[in-house]
Amino acid sequence: PGSAPGAGGGTGGATVPTDSRSPVWAWISQSAADKVHVSVGDGFVLKSDVWSRPVAVTIAGIFAPVDPADPWWVQPDTQAPTTLATARVDLVFDPVEKEEKKFWHADLLLNNDGAQLAGLATGMGVSWSFPLKPDAITTANAGRVVDDLNRVKTGAGLPALPKIDDRFTGESFDILRSPGITSQLGQVLAGYLGYAGTSMVVMSLGLATLAAIAVGVLALAVRLLIHRQRADLVVARARGASLRELACSVGFQVAAATAPAVAVALAAARAAGYARIDAGSVLLALGVVAGSFGLAGVQTAAALRGSTGALGFLTRRLGSRTDAAVRAGLELLVLALLGAQIMTLRSHGIGSATTGIDPVVATLPVTVALAAGVVLLRVAPLVPRTLAFLLGAGRGATGFVATSSARRDAVIGGLAAVVILATLSGSVFGATFTRSLSEARSESQWSAVGAGAHVTDPFAGFGSSRISNADLDKLKAQPGVTAVAGGVLDDSATFTTVMGSTDPGMPISFVALDVAAYLDVIKGTPLDTPSLHRALSALAQASAARPVADYSQANTPRLPLPALLTSGAALGSVGQVQGAVQYAGMPVSIVGGTPVLPRGVVTTKEPVLVVDYQVLKASLGVEPTRSEAWVAGSRSALAALSVAGLLSDAGDQVAVQAGLADSGGSRELDRLTERVYAGETVLEGLLCALAVLLTLAAGSTARRKAAAFLATMGFGRGRLRRIAVLEALPVLLVVTAGGVATGLATVPLLAGSVDLTSLAGLASSRLTVRVDVAVVVAAAIAVPGVALLAVFLEAALRRPMTLVGTLRSER
Repeated sequence: PGSAPGAGGGTGGATVPTDSRSPVWAWISQSAADKVHVSVGDGFVLKSDVWSRPVAVTIAGIFAPVDPADPWWVQPDTQAPTTLATARVDLVFDPVEKEEKKFWHADLLLNNDGAQLAGLATGMGVSWSFPLKPDAITTANAGRVVDDLNRVKTGAGLPALPKIDDRFTGESFDILRSPGITSQLGQVLAGYLGYAGTSMVVMSLGLATLAAIAVGVLALAVRLLIHRQRADLVVARARGASLRELACSVGFQVAAATAPAVAVALAAARAAGYARIDAGSVLLALGVVAGSFGLAGVQTAAALRGSTGALGFLTRRLGSRTDAAVRAGLELLVLALLGAQIMTLRSHGIGSATTGIDPVVATLPVTVALAAGVVLLRVAPLVPRTLAFLLGAGRGATGFVATSSARRDAVIGGLAAVVILATLSGSVFGATFTRSLSEARSESQWSAVGAGAHVTDPFAGFGSSRISNADLDKLKAQPGVTAVAGGVLDDSATFTTVMGSTDPGMPISFVALDVAAYLDVIKGTPLDTPSLHRALSALAQASAARPVADYSQANTPRLPLPALLTSGAALGSVGQVQGAVQYAGMPVSIVGGTPVLPRGVVTTKEPVLVVDYQVLKASLGVEPTRSEAWVAGSRSALAALSVAGLLSDAGDQVAVQAGLADSGGSRELDRLTERVYAGETVLEGLLCALAVLLTLAAGSTARRKAAAFLATMGFGRGRLRRIAVLEALPVLLVVTAGGVATGLATVPLLAGSVDLTSLAGLASSRLTVRVDVAVVVAAAIAVPGVALLAVFLEAALRRPMTLVGTLRSER
């Protein structure tokens, strides 16, 4: 929001004047320049009672906020419209570096000569504070912002002036080229980029499944094409055409049909904002077209390998034994590939989000689905056999025909069954993994903040923020804020169970919390776990069991305050707090143990002692100054907290650490991932339906002949429809159960193989599986239901083949 001289973002020039009569150059704020009516190149004299002599100054540049409406641009106050105010100094304790620092508030930046003449010490700096606007963060600009922040830290591109000499060491410092920056922006953006990397990995999992299903549907379409052209292809082969020529002929037909479809899909993705037209996308599209050509050629060669000649004679003699060997080889290959992927992930994992989309990770759900498919296809024939055994003679003629046909050649073929299984597995996996990851990330973010937002005043002096009752009331009055809880944190206290002892005991983190208010803050959030809710409720009940006046230190004997302690003392024991002056000797009674409080409340790993703020207030007889406030509310309400003057003290500033509602745009990434998966699920469902239709079309001739034969035995259309449904039902039941189980099992398999702490910004690599029951039930009903409906309609609409048609089909 602000710009330094020469940085290109401020107003006015930044050229250093060459007037030798004015050796002191200064940079002035725009508001101050307007008040004293000066511009670049003008000169004036600065006087102060604390300076050794007046200082002649020439204006070298004017600095101003890029956005004047930005509330975080703090303009220095002036006491008169035509004079410059004397510099004001704030002494602030830096809790990170554990030292006291001086903050100067002034209208002018002086160069080295001016600073020496004015008698100023080293360490002068300019401080700008600005809010983070998560909605403005995207993957396109987050990296550039990080680069800009690093440029500012290194001073790249900033002018060489002003300089200040250290009078003790004789070293010269360029305060603009070596600024000290305290900012969480880099950490937030790094987290955002990590979340973006996670989202890309998660979306790649769904895209890989969608691509595998599309390949399966394309293979079924090619098979139908070859089936329709088989007679012509066999004749051409008998007339001397080579397999290569015939394979290329079919491949060109498929590629010609695939190219427009790929172009339309790419244009639709670009229009939806999920893709852009560049060299990579064009190469991908060409690869898809080339892949369709190759797939069609291989299928054509495999279909015609036994049509003529000696090879055909050998193939017909070996028959099913060759097919069984090929099938067994493919099954072993799929299982070996799955084992290799799991071993690779378990041994290496993904180290960070910068690794991009790893093919081992992206194809894992596909490989798991294929492995489950080859196993279940071996099991599927056992289902009709089991039904036939259980029903025996009671199954009737319809059941006999259906179970016998299902054992030999089911209406839902093997490839179509694998497509259905992959569709179910992908839908269940996508819904479960995205929900599990989103909720785990939500819990991590809420824990890091302790609420929807964490409000402190970091510049109040000596590390203690000043949040008064008026401040809390002001926070509660903000539109959209639902609850506010204040608290006192002290990490310098100690605790001992030996009453009256001078031994300080063990170090603790002392927390005085508005317990009832904090329970309202975390209500309905991921922080409201049963254990934490139970512990804080017990403390609130114990604190309210007697009037707060009974806890006054003026009473004799002094009544111990109810407290929670994470570790170090047994339930019911009494001890005293030491260390801090105002709490020294304060007795406490342990009424319960508390689980680890959220990281946004207590950051240390020491034992935590929690008391109720109102009881502490009654015990001390004064109101302890609150240092923190935790706020719950809507997203817009939490964003509105980032305004200057939020706290009552005019000298206070406010720092807001945002929680789930504003945590670096992760919610938008989660929504984007969910939308992408929803779109992928719809496309997978459509492709699955298309796969079933292609399968039915390829086997329609054989089923019509079977229906004609059964019609001669007295089977009507109603019984033929029931036979078709009963024939398809065993396979659909097997792949439905297998698809749901495979999708759910893939989530912990993948989560246990990927380093989620670095990839997703989670506090732990352990991912609790959260099942989206609605999506799982809907997928388990819709996918096989559509397939069963297609089988039923095909049986209801088809006509049995006539005698003439049967004779023609045998040509």
